[in-house]
Amino acid sequence: MFILQKEPSKEARVYLKVLQKKMGQLPPHFEFFASVNFERFKMFIEELNYITNHPIIDKNFFTFIRYYIASTNKFSYCIDLNSKLLLSSGYSKENLKNAIEKKSLPLDNNFTTLFQKAIKAIEKPKYFCKDDLQELYNLGFNDSDIWDAIDHASFLFKYYKILSAYRDSNECS
Repeated sequence: MFILQKEPSKEARVYLKVLQKKMGQLPPHFEFFASVNFERFKMFIEELNYITNHPIIDKNFFTFIRYYIASTNKFSYCIDLNSKLLLSSGYSKENLKNAIEKKSLPLDNNFTTLFQKAIKAIEKPKYFCKDDLQELYNLGFNDSDIWDAIDHASFLFKYYKILSAYRDSNECS
């Protein structure tokens, strides 16, 4: 799957086993990432733990963000992973379709607005303005919440690009 075939360190293997027990399964890129740079991998997991336990924003909001970004950019593995997470959390295929086509979430309307603004911020940053922020403030979000939503919307791009660079390919172009 990846250009490099690396084995995780003993410490990384222990960490991965704990994650596997917690998650039920590990995405294939977790072992690769932990093998390449275990410290950065732990930071990646800390980021996921942070957003999963966000004090204000529903954890499924972030999964919908990842699903949307993966779908609109055709990141097939991430589409599959995040759709399975959402479906196993009780959301329907129609909910997933609406997230992509209508940028509408089956969550509180405030989260739909935050979702739309976070997507706008990464897709068309020069059109994200003070009025967008004010609308989010009016809904009760603060700058930290808004930052977290926008940051996570761009999170998937970063890791998808890095992992894609290490994927096997038939030839260099």
